[in-house]
Amino acid sequence: MLIEVTKSDYVKENDRALNEKLEIWGNHISSSQFEDDQDEFSPGNKLLIKTNYLLEYLDMYDLPMSDGIKEVSKKYLNEWQALKVELEKIKNEDIKEFNKKMKVSDFPILFFQ
Repeated sequence: MLIEVTKSDYVKENDRALNEKLEIWGNHISSSQFEDDQDEFSPGNKLLIKTNYLLEYLDMYDLPMSDGIKEVSKKYLNEWQALKVELEKIKNEDIKEFNKKMKVSDFPILFFQ
């Protein structure tokens, strides 16, 4: 049995894969919701919250840069750098490939800056 795949079905499949990849990437940075106010300060928080908390803490108490603060800052910076590299890969490979499929199917392409 042959199944006819329309252009929109072809794009829809690729759209789901790209959307899932972007969603997974975004989930590394922030959480969409909290069950209560205390969740914002729990140890398993997302990177954006942890980074903001560190910066606010440093600003609030005007602390000198101790070895511990430097270590945590370096850890967060490395995590941000890894996420930046991953996003660039999505942009330069996945979105580029998605746009090729969109163009073949006569749909508008996705611009990403």
